[in-house]
Amino acid sequence: MKTRRFSIVLLSALLGACAAPAEQDAVAPAPQTTAAAPASVDPQGGGLHVSATTSVMADLVRQAGGDRVQVTSLLPLGASPHTFDPTPQTIRELSGAQALFSNGSGLEGWLGSLSGAASEVPTYALTEGLALRVAEEEGDQPHSDHSDHDHGEYDPHAWLDPQLAAGYVDRAAAVLAELDPAGEGIYRANAAAYREQLAELEAYGQQRFEALPAEARRVVTDHHALGYFAERFGLEVVGAVIPGLSTEQQPSAQELAALAGQMREQGVRVILSENPPGDRLSAALAEEAGAVVAPPIYVGALGAPGSGSDTYLGAMRYNIDTIADALTTARKPQP
Repeated sequence: MKTRRFSIVLLSALLGACAAPAEQDAVAPAPQTTAAAPASVDPQGGGLHVSATTSVMADLVRQAGGDRVQVTSLLPLGASPHTFDPTPQTIRELSGAQALFSNGSGLEGWLGSLSGAASEVPTYALTEGLALRVAEEEGDQPHSDHSDHDHGEYDPHAWLDPQLAAGYVDRAAAVLAELDPAGEGIYRANAAAYREQLAELEAYGQQRFEALPAEARRVVTDHHALGYFAERFGLEVVGAVIPGLSTEQQPSAQELAALAGQMREQGVRVILSENPPGDRLSAALAEEAGAVVAPPIYVGALGAPGSGSDTYLGAMRYNIDTIADALTTARKPQP
């Protein structure tokens, strides 16, 4: 009992150290399609010039556009779409784009703060038309008031399901065809070819996780971002260190203590943390629950150029292997 009380006190201290109050901006409604006239394509200038909010969105648009489209990611390497604050450079880069591709569904609340020419760039949400999951709330755990900072009704992290990622690429191809009708056949063909690669990725993931029994596929995440991934590959997300869809929020000591107890009861041995690595809360929770924190995975951003995880396919395959390996290792008897 003394050890348990000490651990809870330790978690409280960590919360005090890690949770310096961050400015919380109200999340703007998910930007959907803004109508625009077809853009002119300059073959000598490299075709369409478009922007995407994140490196993940940029890669998916790039797969549809191929060599006919130049795509720039607005978020720098390692930046979180939850907490990004546009800079003057962001606004300059976006002002020169013919279109902006976003995830939508409330992920990029900061888009509502754009001004000037950047705010007039036609914006297209890649989740438009997709069947999205209802946003998760913590089940039986004590729940702090996070309602002012949520994403809204739906979970925006749909790209983590390869089948839904195919919908992103189809949506990008359709928009690019509107902007550049002469390239429609190319965009449609690119999207169809990429769909085949996504199907291969999904089959690989199913093979890796089906090798584990259901009880060994229980995990805790650093925040509620892996719902789509878990649903596609048969994982069970027991809870999250941060009880919400955004990394801006902070849990209470009571929430962490309750989650640690739930992990012990259900035999959860692995905590998944986004890349870049999570803070000390995941490590403290792992120690309290007798679990391990897996190597960081890619959620909101891709890896550095040349890392092998600098494309959607590379990052997702890395995630599949990292999670499956961590779950497999956790099943082995500990020395």
